[in-house]
Amino acid sequence: MSINQTIRAFVAILFIAISFGCSKGADPLDVANAKPVDQALVASNPALAMVERFNMGSNLEHMAIQVSKKTHTYAMVAEKHGTSNAQSVITEEIQKILPVYQVRWNQNLANAYSSHLTPDELRSLAVDGKQSPYANKLQAEQKSVGEDMQKISSPILTELVTKALTNAIN
Repeated sequence: MSINQTIRAFVAILFIAISFGCSKGADPLDVANAKPVDQALVASNPALAMVERFNMGSNLEHMAIQVSKKTHTYAMVAEKHGTSNAQSVITEEIQKILPVYQVRWNQNLANAYSSHLTPDELRSLAVDGKQSPYANKLQAEQKSVGEDMQKISSPILTELVTKALTNAIN
């Protein structure tokens, strides 16, 4: 099984196990860690404004690390860099390239939310957070958004992990 096949198989499992934008029970509109409202972004792309303000795509790095650990290539990295250093080497490689993938990931997450919430609902959520009258609807749509996100973003996660592992081996 190639590195891409292994990663794709584990990505599918991980997408089911981890919800998007937050872990089970966590508040996706956590104002404690929220960024200031970007009114221009709210006006032009309310879904992306919500995703970025509440850092809803922050699970990408964690997911990439988890996926990398389940590959045969991880053992090759451990052999090359030592078992105790393998995770830090891979984490460093993921962090180096993460910004490029994070932009795409956040846009896909915004697209997934846009499929389930109206622009007005998204604007309200982006500005008012959990005080929005649509906060319960957002929570109710998490599973559907996660399913959409799996379909559209598995290639991003696979590509990120593949590149990080390749960099770690070379």
